[in-house]
Amino acid sequence: MPSPPPDSTGGATARADGRWVLHSPPFDAADVERLAGPWFDAVEGVVDLGSHQDRNFLLRTSRDAYVLKVANPSFGRPALELQNAAMAHLSRAGFALRTPQAVATRDGERIVVVERGGERYDVRVVTYVAGGTLRTARRLMTGQVFVPGRVWAGHPG
Repeated sequence: MPSPPPDSTGGATARADGRWVLHSPPFDAADVERLAGPWFDAVEGVVDLGSHQDRNFLLRTSRDAYVLKVANPSFGRPALELQNAAMAHLSRAGFALRTPQAVATRDGERIVVVERGGERYDVRVVTYVAGGTLRTARRLMTGQVFVPGRVWAGHPG
């Protein structure tokens, strides 16, 4: 049987055919106010944005909208730190498209660890950028897959 994904701590299990299956972290909208505590005093509205490997929730506060992200532990904290650094770099470089930004807690942290069922999960909040998600697409068209890569690489066509 193949080895588990790197840094796996319970976010994936092996199938009988030896392939690994990712599991979304066991959190729901009812958990969000507690999870958002290090960032906000109160959350006014929560929408589950869905994901096949993480948990993502749209948060509405009295100030603005944000996305609370509970990471699958199979990917590890370094991947989240890299994502945060990439978003910050794109913003500093004047990237033409709005890029979400990691939001610091009141204590200055950008990633917080929470435990559930003996597992540790990394939680972070990023600014909300309005738009659709791939979750709502019934089928991915070629452009939905390739155009974002061209845009990010600086090649619009």
